[in-house]
Amino acid sequence: MKSKIEFSKILAIYLLCLLTAIVAFTMAAIWHFGDLSYLNVLITDIAAQILVYMVYCVKAYHGKKSEEELKFEKEKIKNCISTDLDDGVG
Repeated sequence: MKSKIEFSKILAIYLLCLLTAIVAFTMAAIWHFGDLSYLNVLITDIAAQILVYMVYCVKAYHGKKSEEELKFEKEKIKNCISTDLDDGVG
């Protein structure tokens, strides 16, 4: 089965790449111009990267948790049906 990459994963990767490019450009501008006024961009950008990563981790956790709960429910139903069939019920 071909696995499809989720849109949220693509978006998180894109945002992290974009924010990393912004950090690199800002650091180059600080070095080139010798001006620390760009420092606020670095601080807010790193905070944004952390926020993007946290949101993605929470979303991935809840997705995996619901997937596992669904597997558990399927297994429980399968066991219940097989038990009923073994008992002659059904």
